[in-house]
Amino acid sequence: MELDHYLRSVAARLREFEPDSDSSNALLQIAEDSRQPFNVAVVGRMKAGKSTLINALIGKTLAITGTEEATATLNYIRLGRGDETKKFDVRWRDGGIESFPLDDLSKWTGKSADVIDRIKRTALLRMYADSKYLESMQIIDTPGTGSAVEEHDIASDFLNPQAIAESIEVGGKADAIVYVFPATARESDEETLELFASGRLPNSGPRDSVAVLHKWDSLAVDNPRKRAQEKAIRLMNDLAGKVAAVIPVSAPLALAARSAPEEFFADLVTILFHSGQDIERALSSPDKWLRIPLGKAILDLSQMPWPSFRLLARSLLRDSIADSKAARECCLRESGIELLENFISQEFFTKKDIIKKSRLLKRTAIHIEPALRKFYLNARMDEAADLQSAVIELDREWQRCLDEGSLLEMDLQVGEMIKESPEIIHEDHRDSILESCNYLAKDIRARKSLGRGKLPSIREVEDLIRFYSTKENLARKRERRIFSHIVTRLQQIHRILSEA
Repeated sequence: MELDHYLRSVAARLREFEPDSDSSNALLQIAEDSRQPFNVAVVGRMKAGKSTLINALIGKTLAITGTEEATATLNYIRLGRGDETKKFDVRWRDGGIESFPLDDLSKWTGKSADVIDRIKRTALLRMYADSKYLESMQIIDTPGTGSAVEEHDIASDFLNPQAIAESIEVGGKADAIVYVFPATARESDEETLELFASGRLPNSGPRDSVAVLHKWDSLAVDNPRKRAQEKAIRLMNDLAGKVAAVIPVSAPLALAARSAPEEFFADLVTILFHSGQDIERALSSPDKWLRIPLGKAILDLSQMPWPSFRLLARSLLRDSIADSKAARECCLRESGIELLENFISQEFFTKKDIIKKSRLLKRTAIHIEPALRKFYLNARMDEAADLQSAVIELDREWQRCLDEGSLLEMDLQVGEMIKESPEIIHEDHRDSILESCNYLAKDIRARKSLGRGKLPSIREVEDLIRFYSTKENLARKRERRIFSHIVTRLQQIHRILSEA
């Protein structure tokens, strides 16, 4: 039985005993979440730059940004085409759904009484972008923790870590988490760790979490990149076991690289290399830069904060990059966004179905096991044979889910083995093994729509089974468990391919 059908069956049975059961509602939510895209939540305190980072990832200014608290609602950004990208949807707390043109997003920012009222009545906003990055996931932009806008009078609802965690967990939207915190020089590493601890979501860990050291280009030091890398290394040592990596990223640079007009880069290199201006003096302060011809126009085209713009200009000068195309590439490279994207792709997307299914089962266990005990108690009291039979079948199905959960746990261990001890699993086999494990985590409906996808051929699977069966017989204890699991998964794939 598919997980969503099973959850709906248990929820329906629960409602026979408790019409207003919270557990039945939670199970129905999990069932709905099982059919949703892979969800990446972006969390961090106010002004950490979460929304700018999201815009950089999708290559478009869509997530709400601002100089004051901009994100006071949960905002979901997913793949959209055509006219879909010209509007956003509001799900109100009373259950209604309404669509608005994108220009109306401004009605959800600010401190006026009508904005505050509108935010209080809003459950979530859903926006759409035609972005290749969103083909693999949906992004959740969360309210900032530690906000300075208590005058909104919504801090108790949106702006504390517990409320954010509950909102995401109840909605089932956090399959993976990107923690964002600023790399500002005024904060010590200890203060940054405290910020992380205050905003860390429950049950998150290195399998599904990455930290971003953001706004490093604003560090008031001679070499901000070097300082950010040093801080990232120190923080990673302190956060070991909590996140998989700490990656310095400048979202303003990344967003400019992906969305600034060609005119910006062409005019910038012209001024830097052909204007005859004293560029170092001009870059010493925003005021001095604005005094040179086209200085203000170029800044306006970039829409970058001054520290990001200055770092880009100095990088171009340092590397003697006088070509506009190469300047855009330099901007993207300096931002560090590709390091984050590669990490998300390698650590999350290659195992996204495994991660999602594993988390769904863990959330399900919280509600299923008490429900089954309640069913058994009622069945014994009523001495109803049909109810007892139904409960037994529901229990058997849950045991199958638990068995699948154990297999998913081993799938994740295979992924960790590939990362930590890559020599143990042959390089040419890694993609086939991970793809096979990921495929088996999908429900049957998704498998049918996907077809064989990137699965290896039957002949390749047979060769892999023989190879890892031999390694299993010769391996040490821990490695033997991994190889045995790989063989089990490959045998399952072989059966599926044979029946096709």
